[in-house]
Amino acid sequence: MKEYLTKSQKVKAACIVRHDNKILLLRNTQVTNPEDQTRGGYFDIPSFTVLFGEDPRTTLLDTLEGYVGEGMGDVTMLDVRQYISENDTTQIFEVLFTVETIDSFKVDERCGKCIFVEESELDLYMFPQEREYLKKYI
Repeated sequence: MKEYLTKSQKVKAACIVRHDNKILLLRNTQVTNPEDQTRGGYFDIPSFTVLFGEDPRTTLLDTLEGYVGEGMGDVTMLDVRQYISENDTTQIFEVLFTVETIDSFKVDERCGKCIFVEESELDLYMFPQEREYLKKYI
């Protein structure tokens, strides 16, 4: 009996959020879907799946607001990349944005979902390949 693998595509919106010269990271379980663990280490930059027909920028802002509340300013698209999932069944297109924060931006780091780290500390929290990709933007 032949076994057929389903091939699919997914769009993700990811962002670099800077505040007080630090970078926002979310806990891996909040960043990726359980079936796709290719991104991030223990923490990673915020990254969310974009549903069919939705705008990546809108998805990013709406979902990110659920984690950090208000206080986000300008959003700028930086790059688009594509990669294949670990099980070779999904082609992922990731739209990378940068999000500026405003003075009223506040995050409760005690919730355990997110932390702000210095650029020099990113290697402690992220997989090397993800950190390498971000080097050209940070």
